[in-house]
Amino acid sequence: MKIRHSFVAALCTLLCIALSPLTADAKPKDGQATKLYDQALDEDYLNTDFDAAIKKLNKGIQLCGKSKCSAKVLGKLHVGLGTIYGGGKSDMGRAKASFMAAFEVDKNAQPLEDFMTEELQAVFKKAKAASASSGGSSDKPGGSEEPSGTASEAAGDIDYAPPAEALVNTPLPVYVTVPSDVGVEQVKLRYKPFGGIKWLGVKLAPLGEGFGVMIPCAQITTTGKLRLYIIMKDSEGDPIATAGTLKQPHEIQIKNKIDGDQPALPGQEPPKKCQVKADCPPGFPGCGSSGGGSSDEAKGSGKKKRGTKGWGATCEASKECQAGFICLNGSCEMGEDDSDDDDDSSDGSDDGSPKNYASLGIQLDILALSGAENVCGYVNSSGEYKQEHDNFFCYTDDGEFLGKPAKDKFNEVVGGGALAGARLLVGYDRVLWKGLLAGARIGYAFGGSPDVGSAADRQEECKDNDQASGCRATNASNFLPFHGELRASYMFPKMVGGLIRPYGFLGGGLGQVSAGVPVAVCDTVRSGGDNTGEPFASTQKCKGQAGAKQREVEAYQITGLNFIDLGGGAIFNVYKNWGVNVEAKFMIMLPTMGFVFAPSVAPVFMF
Repeated sequence: MKIRHSFVAALCTLLCIALSPLTADAKPKDGQATKLYDQALDEDYLNTDFDAAIKKLNKGIQLCGKSKCSAKVLGKLHVGLGTIYGGGKSDMGRAKASFMAAFEVDKNAQPLEDFMTEELQAVFKKAKAASASSGGSSDKPGGSEEPSGTASEAAGDIDYAPPAEALVNTPLPVYVTVPSDVGVEQVKLRYKPFGGIKWLGVKLAPLGEGFGVMIPCAQITTTGKLRLYIIMKDSEGDPIATAGTLKQPHEIQIKNKIDGDQPALPGQEPPKKCQVKADCPPGFPGCGSSGGGSSDEAKGSGKKKRGTKGWGATCEASKECQAGFICLNGSCEMGEDDSDDDDDSSDGSDDGSPKNYASLGIQLDILALSGAENVCGYVNSSGEYKQEHDNFFCYTDDGEFLGKPAKDKFNEVVGGGALAGARLLVGYDRVLWKGLLAGARIGYAFGGSPDVGSAADRQEECKDNDQASGCRATNASNFLPFHGELRASYMFPKMVGGLIRPYGFLGGGLGQVSAGVPVAVCDTVRSGGDNTGEPFASTQKCKGQAGAKQREVEAYQITGLNFIDLGGGAIFNVYKNWGVNVEAKFMIMLPTMGFVFAPSVAPVFMF
């Protein structure tokens, strides 16, 4: 008996000695730290949320402390931190410091080849050389000289076996069982259909011992691999486990035909093939209210009920869409709604659109010229000069025309449209309440009527040369280039999938519009008011007017200095918060009457 007991004791001792290397490296916080590492690199970093990734890695390092994680895991955390500092933040100084910290705990720390640029690889090598020259520790307890192993087919912490295949144009059930001791409060699915350009997201609903959701037909219209991974969060919203990752997701082959029935949720019949909209059991995100989902994402959650609009339907706010959808670019799309836009906003605008619109554009002024005779004034039968029109003035290259035209000889404008110039306008509009905006435009006008020039000096010269009865007095004023405008606008619902936002407006302000056309006159004053003192004979075209000579001048119709305007336009969304505003404006000029058509185009920044 003693021999048998001794043999058993010896065998146990040998087994303990043999198995001890297999567990010596394991540390109590390795699992939690590794989860944080995977989330930071596979999710946050790949989604360019660098700050979130750095926060998770630092949390993992703090969690490990000095002895709660193996050297290999702690080294990976430092390498990941250096990779994000260098590759994401372009901070090579911090990257090198993090790499050196990795070598401090694990001399065999390896770079993350999939994330390394040439510059970052060089920094890693320098950090390794610097650590070696400074005698960096590499034999600390828990250290590992084993190269990292190859990844499994799909990464993650929770055992999850998706169906190998599923039918095209058929709702796809996704169900994951969650251990009760994990403490999962929220589960989200990220998936990318074959050929998709971005990952879509939706929340899973509690079902039995796990969580489930139905991906609608609209997202499964093409055969090929559908990739997915699942994120589980605790009551505080922090990720605690995954089934698959962004870098190593699960895959389901979407086919025209499969062996057996379409996968089904627990206790449910396999969904049937559909034509347009998904055929889903009630109560799941992404489905209609009857055989197609609840409009209330979580009854009793304190949130208002969601709408009944399904995928692709036009919308103004996410609350109009079914649970599991958000209002994106004017239509209901699959996605996570974390903004809680179910509550009315303070300004009364709850459509998720920007509240501020800033623009810098150019406006063309097209003035409707009035038909008129004797626009440059005239000399009557008694030899007196008359100016019938107070909104027409004539100009030569020297400035205001000071001659006295003969009556009914040319000297007339035929009505029609004329380009009056252009305006550079800076604009700002702010949403006040449910599509109602208030805004302003300030700018500078180019063109308009010419400067009066040396008209006053030339008129004095006429007097000095005994031509006081010749040159007429000056009448014109210089053009006002300033433009100031206040307006109220109403923005209509979005069109064409949210890419176009039409609006109408009414406003008024300060400004002047002047347009000119060439006219001929029979001038009875020498040199048109230049008064050279040299007499001239009448031309053939001015025959019958003693001493008159034909001259070419520019007749300008002057309007303003105030205006009332109205019109409409549309903002064409080009990229994220940038767009192009195209507008048609009608201006009624006051008190000097005139009518102006003013089209404009302006880049717009929306925020």
